[in-house]
Amino acid sequence: MTALEEAVEVREELDLWMDSWLHSRNLDRVCQWLSERTVGNDLCAMRAIEVFQLVSGAWGRLNRNNQGYHCPRSSWITSTGLASDVENKADEAAYALRKQRRQSLMAQNQREGRDEAEFDSRLLAWLGKCPICYTLKKMGTADIDTYHDLEACQDEKRDLVLMEVARLHKIEFASDLCCKVCAVPIETCNEHRAYRMGDKTQCLYKGALQAAVAAITIAGPDVVVQKMYKWMQSKGVWIGNTALGEEDVQQVTIMMLEWFSQKASWRYITASVLVQVFTQLDQWVEAFGKGEELEDWVNSA
Repeated sequence: MTALEEAVEVREELDLWMDSWLHSRNLDRVCQWLSERTVGNDLCAMRAIEVFQLVSGAWGRLNRNNQGYHCPRSSWITSTGLASDVENKADEAAYALRKQRRQSLMAQNQREGRDEAEFDSRLLAWLGKCPICYTLKKMGTADIDTYHDLEACQDEKRDLVLMEVARLHKIEFASDLCCKVCAVPIETCNEHRAYRMGDKTQCLYKGALQAAVAAITIAGPDVVVQKMYKWMQSKGVWIGNTALGEEDVQQVTIMMLEWFSQKASWRYITASVLVQVFTQLDQWVEAFGKGEELEDWVNSA
């Protein structure tokens, strides 16, 4: 019981297993449920023993991994004695919320797995192209030449994009989070380094990531930019209105660049949020160009 009252992570692990049988967290009902058996007649078939093993295992992993844990804001037991209708409804509502969070987490994990797999091919598609014109082409503009440098682009937003690229290049990423030259994941950069002049190397992706993000956020569809701001809101990065006034732009830019420098939530690739943002922006622009609905960012928090 101590572990359940001390760590949200332990509580969530038990809830995941327990919710298949019991939604209530009334003390009397929980005790009755724990006194029953699952399958078999040995000691380990008692639910109380299974719960002890599950909780002690989860608590032990937290301590061994030194990963820290979050303290619950309320008691795991919601009522004692004979539960009232109000308390029963509250327990069912809490169960529904737990179920929704698990589904959101599953959807986010599936999407992030897809994003990790697609990142390399998506960024490769931007190489050798003007990021503004390629953004416009992905949006559906036909017969547009993309094979020229950004500096040679005739689009009226070129200077704004160049300024944004320069800002993105100033981001200070955490140590070992990405390649310091091109800002892509280190393992991805190492796989595609172009060798020249003996042992000297050049990053294949140098400048591509920053140019793509800058072009999409400045020259891309407004609906895509609004999606990104809503994503920031869901992460607690920006809590204001998505329709920004001039006085908000500088503040949001500072907060956004700090967010970009952080570690992404991807599970299998160590990357920055900037990489994660590029992948999502590229997907949104692509969907916009095809006339498809833009998927919402899944926030499991």
